[in-house]
This record gives sequence, C-alpha cells and structure tokens, in this order.
Amino acid sequence: MNVSGRTVMTEQPTEQFIPALVQRDAAVRKYAARLLGIKEENGPSFLLGALSSERERVRSAAALALGELGDVGAVPHLVGTLDDPDDATRTNGATSLGKLGDPQAVSALTRALADPSVSSRVATATALGAFDDPAAMPGLIKAVEDPDKAVRAAAAESLGNLGDARATGCLVDALDDANVEVRASVVDALGKLGDREPCQA
Repeated sequence: MNVSGRTVMTEQPTEQFIPALVQRDAAVRKYAARLLGIKEENGPSFLLGALSSERERVRSAAALALGELGDVGAVPHLVGTLDDPDDATRTNGATSLGKLGDPQAVSALTRALADPSVSSRVATATALGAFDDPAAMPGLIKAVEDPDKAVRAAAAESLGNLGDARATGCLVDALDDANVEVRASVVDALGKLGDREPCQA
C-alpha cells in the first residue's frame, strides 16, 4: 500500500510470519524477521519469548517453529507448553519435542498422554515413538487402551517404531480392537518387532 509516497506494510497477525523464521532460505528468514521488527539472528530468542504471548495462535505457531529450528536448548521451554491452556499449543509443543528427540522430554510427554485433548494425546503418542529410549514404552503401552481410536492407533505405531519386542504381547492383545484402523496400526507395528514376549510396562 502506498500512502503519500510512503510504502506501508498492511498489518498482519504475527503468527503468519513466525514459520518463515525457520525456513532454510536465508532471504525468507531475513524478510520475516524484518516484518516482525527483529534482527534475523534474534529469531530463536523471539520464538522463545513468543511462547509467553497472550495470543494463543502466536504461542502455537512458536511452539511448532521451535521444533523446525532443531535446537535442543528449546526443550525445557517446549516442555512448558505441555501445560499451556491452549490445545493447539500443547499439540504443537508435543510435536516439536518429538522432532528434537531429547530424552529429557520423555517423562513430561508420558504425563501428557493423560491430556484431555485428543489431538494433544495423538501428537504426544506420536512424539514418543521418535525417541530411542525404553522409558517411552510404558506410557505408550497404556495408551494402546486409550478411549479414543486415534490415540490407540498412534500409540501402536509408536511402539512399532521403538522396536522393543517387550511390547509385542500388548500389541497382540490389541489385535482384538473394535476399530479397523487401530488393528491395522497394530499389525504394522507387530511387523516391525521381533519374537513375541510377554507384555511388560
């Protein structure tokens, strides 16, 4: 927009520019930083600060962007998002913790499997499958019996991704699940595991 010879950027919500701060293209990152009124090198600090924004969409966007950034230094801050009052922020926080894969997040994610939001529980179950840590297994075994079919399916898939044969017995039991999608996930998970062993949490 041009006003009296001056170029004026139409104001847009902050959350629209946050994802661009973690793009691979340096020019895109620089442009996004300028629109947000910060220096490009201050992008990570800006994202951490955005987790405390009063606006839910800003917190949610920042939580997701921090996972793309790939800095494990953000893990303690992302763990904090698991208690955010906003469902989307908790969901994105769990997703990012899975991408970062730092073992210090496993216990917090395991607790988050009790989140009242289905989307958050699905994201959490999926995230736990990205950890090469046996501590992730007990929570996932319990999640295979979650009331929601999407959570059960995600938990089964994650148990397969963990590759720990101790989960085999629990997965075999889940072959009787009432939902066909859950059963399909269980079959896929069993295909990734070795010999059967008793269910151990």
